[in-house]
Amino acid sequence: MEFSKDVQSLITEHLLPNVMDNVLSSHPITVRAMRNAKNYAGITTGKSVRLKKTRSGGSFSALDEFDTGVSETKERAKFDPRYYHKSVVLQGQDIDVNASMKSAAPLIAEAMEEAMEDMKEEIATLLYGDGTGNGGKDFLGLAAGIDNGGSVATYGGISRATYDSWKGKVTNLGGALTSDAMAAMYSSVESGNNKPTIMLTTPAIWDAFEALHTATLEHNRVNFVGAKGGVKPMELVGDLGFEALTFRGTPIIKDELHPSGEITFLNEKYYAFYSMKSAVPEWKNIKMSKAKYLEGTPNPVSGDFSVAWRPLKSAEKQYAALGFIVLGGNYITFAPRRHGRLTGITT
Repeated sequence: MEFSKDVQSLITEHLLPNVMDNVLSSHPITVRAMRNAKNYAGITTGKSVRLKKTRSGGSFSALDEFDTGVSETKERAKFDPRYYHKSVVLQGQDIDVNASMKSAAPLIAEAMEEAMEDMKEEIATLLYGDGTGNGGKDFLGLAAGIDNGGSVATYGGISRATYDSWKGKVTNLGGALTSDAMAAMYSSVESGNNKPTIMLTTPAIWDAFEALHTATLEHNRVNFVGAKGGVKPMELVGDLGFEALTFRGTPIIKDELHPSGEITFLNEKYYAFYSMKSAVPEWKNIKMSKAKYLEGTPNPVSGDFSVAWRPLKSAEKQYAALGFIVLGGNYITFAPRRHGRLTGITT
C-alpha cells in the first residue's frame, strides 16, 4: 500500500518537522548540540589535531646554530558515523478504520507523536553517554569526549595514555559541592578567551549550587487603590531563591537526564554534532524550520543538521504500514582538554 502524495507531503512538510522540533527542544543537551551541528562530510577521512608543541626555537646569540629538528606534533583523529532510528508503525486494522472515515491524518499524527515522545529522552540520553551502548553503536556522547582515559582510553583512534592534551578534565569530588571545586575545574579548562559556554547538571545539584549563594530576602508590600479612592495595603509578598544561575558568567542549566552526581563544563566552540545526510534512494533528508526552542531562539538548528525519513510503505510480512526516522552522525570534540566534568558530587 502506498499513501497518497498529499499524506506523504503532510508528513514531510508538517508532521516530521514538528516532531523533530519538539524532540530537539525537549532537553538542553539536544538543543545545544544540534544548534551547532556541522556537516559530517568535512571529517569523513578524519581531522588533523595538534597534540604537542614544536621543540625548535629559543634564544640565541652571535653565530649560534638554529634548531632545525622536525617535531611530530599532530595525529589524525577519526570518528565513524553512527546511526539512530525510530520506527513509525501503523497497524492495518487502524488504517482500515480511519479509511472508512475518509481520513488518515489523525492516525498518522498520533503515530508520529508517539515516536516523538520516545525520541525525546532516547536521543538526549545518547548524547550524555560514552558510545558503548548497544554494542558500541550509540553516538559518542559527552562521557566519551570528556574523559581522562580512566573510562575511555582511546578516542577518535588516539590513545589518551600517549597524549595528555587529548584528555578531558575529570575530577571526582567525592563529597558535597563547594565553590572551590567549581573554581578549580573552571580554571583547569579555561585558557585565555576560551572558557566554558554552558554548564549542565541535574536538578538536585543545581539546587545544591543555589544553596552556595548567600540568601537574600526581598519583601514588597503591594498597594492598591480602593473603590472610593485612597491607597490601601493589600499583602506582603516574599521572594526567595533564583530562577537563573551563573558561575563566572557562564550559565548553569539543569537537565533531569544529566548523569547523576556530576556537573559538565562544556565549551561549545569545540564540541558539535556532525550530521550525516542520507544518500539512499527513496529516503528524504528533512531540514527543520519554524522551531520554537528553549531560550526562545528561533531556528537555532544549523543548516548542516539533517534527519532522514523513509516514507510510509506496506510491511512485507505484517498487516501494517511502516515509516522510519534516521539520525546519522556523531557528537564529537577535537579538543577534549577544553571541557571538564566534576563527578562524585553528593547532595
